[in-house]
Amino acid sequence: MIGHTKEPWKVVNENGFVSVINADTGVVVFPEMHANDCKEDIRRTVACVNALQHISTESLESGHMQNLVMQVRIAEEQRDELLSALSGLMRVENHDRIIPIGKEWDAARAAIAKVVDA
Repeated sequence: MIGHTKEPWKVVNENGFVSVINADTGVVVFPEMHANDCKEDIRRTVACVNALQHISTESLESGHMQNLVMQVRIAEEQRDELLSALSGLMRVENHDRIIPIGKEWDAARAAIAKVVDA
């Protein structure tokens, strides 16, 4: 066989045994194994393979994907911190401490709504 079996993969659980097949063709990826020994590992493997179907094995092995995931997590944390700070400013606005007019305030309200409503 050249390369790995194409996605999507599916877990088949019958009579206490699990196997993995291609969901479209029925081609066996992993033969039957006793479910008690590996059921959760098989489920996770199939979920990962299906989630990463458009990413090459070489990209996965290189570590670039782990770096990308970490960058996304950092960006999400930064977004949450900025949203919190901006929301705090808007709460100050609601207490009449500053004048909430102008395009900057409108942009701030729109940015908060965009993140909160997502």
